[in-house]
Amino acid sequence: MKKSLVSAMFIAILIPQVAFAAWWNPFSWGWVKKIFQRSNDNASRQEVVIQEEAGQNVSELEALKEKVAELEKKVEDNSDKNTETPKPSVSQQPKIVTSAVLPQTTNTSITLTNGEIVNRLRSSVVYISTDRGSGSGFFIDSYGLVLTNAHVVINTSSIRVSPSNGDIVGASLVGIDEYRDIALLRTSVEKSLPVKLGSSSLLKAGDDTLLFGYPFGISGDVSFKEGTLSRKINIDGIKYLETSADAHHGNSGGPLVNAKAEVVGILARRSDETDELGALRYAIEIDFAKPIIENLKQGMFLVKNKESSAAEVEMKDDLDRLYSKISGSVEISNAETSAYDYSLISYYKSKLLSQQDSTTLKSYADTVSKGLKTSILAIESLKSGAKDLNDLLVTNGTSGIYGDFQLKKLSELDSFSLKKISEYNKKYLEVNNKISELNSATLSVVYLNQQSEHLKSLITYIGSQQDELLNILWIKNLF
Repeated sequence: MKKSLVSAMFIAILIPQVAFAAWWNPFSWGWVKKIFQRSNDNASRQEVVIQEEAGQNVSELEALKEKVAELEKKVEDNSDKNTETPKPSVSQQPKIVTSAVLPQTTNTSITLTNGEIVNRLRSSVVYISTDRGSGSGFFIDSYGLVLTNAHVVINTSSIRVSPSNGDIVGASLVGIDEYRDIALLRTSVEKSLPVKLGSSSLLKAGDDTLLFGYPFGISGDVSFKEGTLSRKINIDGIKYLETSADAHHGNSGGPLVNAKAEVVGILARRSDETDELGALRYAIEIDFAKPIIENLKQGMFLVKNKESSAAEVEMKDDLDRLYSKISGSVEISNAETSAYDYSLISYYKSKLLSQQDSTTLKSYADTVSKGLKTSILAIESLKSGAKDLNDLLVTNGTSGIYGDFQLKKLSELDSFSLKKISEYNKKYLEVNNKISELNSATLSVVYLNQQSEHLKSLITYIGSQQDELLNILWIKNLF
């Protein structure tokens, strides 16, 4: 018993010392200790790297947030700037001019509602009354100029204009063109609200239009009616817009407007002029009227059945004869109808596509040459007309027996005729050189096609020049 107890105590004391002895404990061995130390060091480094990377990511995230906030602030600042209306400097203040028009809008694609159009036009359309009847008109500048029809104000001793505010003011004729049925009035209205003149050339069949005016001679608030453009038509040399909406007696001289509240026509004509109660369906195209308006501002008076002096009668007769000579020129007619032989030239072009023989090339060249010779005769006819006009003006156009406006237009016509004589001389030489060149050129399909196209454009030029000469001779109606 005593021995057993001693043995147990010996084991209890010895075993822990052996177990934890340096020579027996692997954790105390140097090489094992190094392995675990190296492992611990690596783990520490990885932990540091992870912490550094995490810190770097946090820093980058914070920087990104700051950039987003900065960008949002810039967007807000720009938005505030765009919504503010900048105050113009003194140099940017609008200047007052003597022929103001309604300010142009920057967005030309805007389409307005009927209500918006009526609100824009209400103060611009006026009621016109005379001792012969009534009609409509509209302000075209800020100083009381009113555009209307000539038949509304012709042969009357009294003209009165009533804007939408109900005032009644007197008016006087500035200019009138009875042939094109347009007149310009001067009123004493101050700070009138003008319409915006649009472009009738942009209008197409089917486009919406609105008529404004005072039908049946009833004054008060302006009337309007919806419609669409039916077609464009030329009647007796005047360009009209035909509308589907019916206007009536009293609407004459009122504006026809598009969907942007721009005036595109002046109501002027019934479908049947023999029916005095018939609906007005035709408006004079505003693009056709614009140059006439400028002449009216200068005091142009074109009146039918005018009592003319002997000198005026003589001038009118001479201009009439010249008009007939140019319009009836056989040389110009031949050039327009036969100088470019479409069927023959097409035949040569087609044949030369498959076989380029010298005989066909020569025939093609002869056809083009013949056309050029016909055209050169037409140019000579144009030059003769311009020269006759100049001779007429030199003989009769400098006399003081005409009115101021007549003399001004005669002077412009004189300059025009001299310019045309010079132009036709140059064109004559150009075509004559073409004919000589064609006779000596080395013929090829490409070259002849180029010359035939030149011939075609030359014929177009001749037709346009005849129209220009005839249009300028409207001056004959001044006498």
